[in-house]
Amino acid sequence: MTDTQSKKNITGLEIITSSFKKGWGAFISNIIVFIVSLLIAALGSILIVTFAPLWYGFIHMVVKAASGEKVEIKDVFYGFKSVNVFIRSWIYWIITIIVLIIITTITTLLASITPILGYIGMFLNFTWIFITLYMIYIYVMTPSENIIYAYKESFNLFKKNIVITIIAYIVTYILSIIGMLLLGVGLLITVPISLLFTTFVLKTITRNETKTETSYGIVHCRNCGASNYREDLLEELEKCEYCGTSFK
Repeated sequence: MTDTQSKKNITGLEIITSSFKKGWGAFISNIIVFIVSLLIAALGSILIVTFAPLWYGFIHMVVKAASGEKVEIKDVFYGFKSVNVFIRSWIYWIITIIVLIIITTITTLLASITPILGYIGMFLNFTWIFITLYMIYIYVMTPSENIIYAYKESFNLFKKNIVITIIAYIVTYILSIIGMLLLGVGLLITVPISLLFTTFVLKTITRNETKTETSYGIVHCRNCGASNYREDLLEELEKCEYCGTSFK
């Protein structure tokens, strides 16, 4: 192994471990808010019409917490903020469900022909999971962009960070198993941690990209509640572009 390869491996490990620590810290700092909000999102999902906006709102909370901003239980209702946000939340889920149905159908058909093709189908299934791991976070972080943009950016990040992305998925998968083993109640803890962890991984790998690459971040105005988009996570916004409130 060359020195360059060793540095890359260490860097990848540091990204995973630091992202998990940050995710855990953000959860502990807002533990009650996250647990109550997750319960609201889960119970509210019983009504189909509220499913998409509630989960969109929960991801919005995760992004805010990962940005070091204060989160409140009312943030889970962000998906109901306006007609545009409500429609945007449903666009994500409708397209995602359609794609999942297509991939599942292809996988099933391949497996019915021969076991070897079934393995190919499973490979395609997992590849899709890895490719779209960051998609929902990018979609929420970039309200001025459409879902195609989020797909493309998630895919590009996966291509440049294949090992880190796979490890990140494995970590979230293990957390899900732990949550389910704890009579399912553990999911109230492991789900927010998983989402926060993935968000911090996303923020870290985008921050490590060259200056010509796209990074993501939003600053929420405490006065009007608007989401101000910033292309670079390190960029300092001076004021809200909607109401003019100073961020200084």
